[in-house]
Amino acid sequence: MGRRNRYFLVAREKETNIFDIVPVTDGYGSSLEEIDLFTTHFDSEKSLIQALKIDGKVKSDSLDLFITHQSGTKGNEKMFSQEVLYSDNQRICPIAKASYRGNIEDEKDDIRSIFREFCTKMMHDQSFFNMVLFGHTNLYSKFITNFMDKRFLDSFSVQYKNGGWILKSYPTIRGMLESFSFYQRDPYGEEFKEKNRYRQLLEEELLTVTKNDYNPNQINFFDLLDEKVRVKNNFS
Repeated sequence: MGRRNRYFLVAREKETNIFDIVPVTDGYGSSLEEIDLFTTHFDSEKSLIQALKIDGKVKSDSLDLFITHQSGTKGNEKMFSQEVLYSDNQRICPIAKASYRGNIEDEKDDIRSIFREFCTKMMHDQSFFNMVLFGHTNLYSKFITNFMDKRFLDSFSVQYKNGGWILKSYPTIRGMLESFSFYQRDPYGEEFKEKNRYRQLLEEELLTVTKNDYNPNQINFFDLLDEKVRVKNNFS
């Protein structure tokens, strides 16, 4: 099994745009599969936030929860985000377990079912097609390009391109499920654009705190800056 990206569950306070990294496993950062297997125990963002409050992992009720990881060549890293999946996406769980074990192809029937559903929506639902092609999902652009100029064509055969990577990529498979949830609640991408506008303001700090060599127990520049502001306000 190859080297995994480290993913982080982030709780962004909506009023202040201050964020916390929420621990999911014992380590700092987790696999995407581990985060999904945790969050799908909850039926909504609200119920997950309440559970995190009870555990003392967050303090506010007004939170935007999302998943992030960094990728790219050294010196050109960028942050990428995914939405949190809840219990209405329980079908991801056996796939997540198989992927975590390194045997994602054990769930090829369920994976093909998800891909078939995605292709059918792309072919028959203009609004869904537009949402995906206009970039209002977190699906990889490499994946989306397979559907350009194919509005009325069945793209199910795309699964066999380039060694069949689509059906072996856990982030892409769960991204298709995520797109179904997006479409149910935000078909025009308004919520997506609004959240991303604030999340992108955190990119510089997120790049720092999600580095492989970052020590979460060490005071960083942002902590020091916040402390200076508090001291100044208290004694001015």
